[in-house]
Amino acid sequence: MLGSTILFLCGAVWGWGHARYERYLLGTCPEYFARKQKLLEAAKEYKRMKRDLPAAGPLHPGRRFVLAMYVVGIASQAGISLYYLGHLGVYAAIFLPWAGYFNAKVIFWRSLFTS
Repeated sequence: MLGSTILFLCGAVWGWGHARYERYLLGTCPEYFARKQKLLEAAKEYKRMKRDLPAAGPLHPGRRFVLAMYVVGIASQAGISLYYLGHLGVYAAIFLPWAGYFNAKVIFWRSLFTS
């Protein structure tokens, strides 16, 4: 029981951090999300991607820190899943962190639309 709670909470912390970063990007670099939306619409209509859209990510201060935190988050998620793989079973060790991740993202993004 404790292991599954730890897996879920670690995934939730990771999802909460990722959602906070996305909200920060929405406030500082809305053109990044606009570009992603254009790419999704073009893919939906089976169009080729236009060459005038730059493929670089958002430019903001602290970009290297965010990259380092992504590496730490992915490594810790993989590490904790591998640790609990023998204790809880394959499905719980792999899918519980993802359940926490997506639950945290949905809850955090929902607060943006309801307020």
